[in-house]
Amino acid sequence: MALTGCSRQPPDAPETDLLPGTAAVQSGILTNIFKAEEFPLPDGYSLSSWMEPLKDDGTIAVGAADPDGNRLILTLDGSGNIANTLPLPLSAENAWLSEGAYFGGTAAYITNYSTDTRKAVFQLHATRSGDTEPYVIPDLAQFYADDDGMESYRVAVDGEGYLWLACTRDKVFVLTPDLQKAGTVALPGLIRDITTDRDGKILVLTGAEQDSLIHTLDRQSLSVSREIRLKGTSADGLFRCSGYDFCYSDDTGVKGYNAETDTSVLLMDYQNSNTSSADFTVCGVTDSDTIIGVRKNPLTNRSLLSLFRRSDDVDLSGVVTVEIAAVEPDNYIASQITAFNEENPGIRVILHDYSVYSNQENPDGGNQKLTIDILNGLLEPDLVYGRPFQSYMAELAENGLYTDLCPLFEKDEDLSADDLYR
Repeated sequence: MALTGCSRQPPDAPETDLLPGTAAVQSGILTNIFKAEEFPLPDGYSLSSWMEPLKDDGTIAVGAADPDGNRLILTLDGSGNIANTLPLPLSAENAWLSEGAYFGGTAAYITNYSTDTRKAVFQLHATRSGDTEPYVIPDLAQFYADDDGMESYRVAVDGEGYLWLACTRDKVFVLTPDLQKAGTVALPGLIRDITTDRDGKILVLTGAEQDSLIHTLDRQSLSVSREIRLKGTSADGLFRCSGYDFCYSDDTGVKGYNAETDTSVLLMDYQNSNTSSADFTVCGVTDSDTIIGVRKNPLTNRSLLSLFRRSDDVDLSGVVTVEIAAVEPDNYIASQITAFNEENPGIRVILHDYSVYSNQENPDGGNQKLTIDILNGLLEPDLVYGRPFQSYMAELAENGLYTDLCPLFEKDEDLSADDLYR
């Protein structure tokens, strides 16, 4: 269901905060734009499930499989040529790589396989350059048999080669470089991600109500040495990066955090960069100008390892813009907008997702704010997308802020109203 032609501008409209993309549209400039460059792997190699950011010497390390199917960490130079390899032996023929980390020359990786009884067995491996065989925990569930509620596995390697394994909702286990138990750190909230900062310290991302928490862990005391609260943010990824204490991703883009000023800076705006969280998985942030990830091409539906580099701002004065406002639009809508913008450089569809204003304290916050902004003329979208049961759709219709599209369909030679209901 869509309402069009929403426009009303009273002279005494109150001031309000707007979404990241809204101010750019009003000023006629798109900012925080990154453009993708495909980073091809050598012939016969395929991408695996993790990688680390670009190194200072311009190389990139990725989890990969060689032409014979062997797993390895593949270090490539800026032209995609192989600079170094680190084999990742698997201890079961039908095992596959599910998670891993690489820091300071140490690789930690988790594999899983199914037994004859279809039981899933997860194994933890650690290897370094020069090792003849990796250290292995053959069954993580047995290794941590005293700890209930093991749900998922995430791993990180600190600057001294210790492994940090998150495999329950709220605990991180510490292991020595040869995979002996060294302790446990309990955390508040659900663990979302774990990584290593530039100095080799462990950072953990958890969720707390409508905020996100970043914990720095101390191995000596097995405790949290610092906690940072990102208010009103639902971060889904945590990364080390140059120039910031850490970087993180959410549904709208990638941000860098500066602890000295306690501020987050928007680096990459997904929408302005013609992608979305549904089509782009961030794997590493090198600095404020380079982001590494796996991008699904909206036109071919192929997933490719890509380098996103900062690009110039875009002046919208010579571009036709179509603005859509919605609360909780599905990923399909975002992907279709990305595909349309990719195919039509002279037209820019911009989506304002007001779901960021909804939280546990006010689940209807997005609906309310969208209604207020439109009724007061602070947002004038061309289309409002939603479902009949969403409150803002009914309120906008009651105020007459809609346009009958039937005459437009009748004049269109390529599209009819019947096409919408097939």
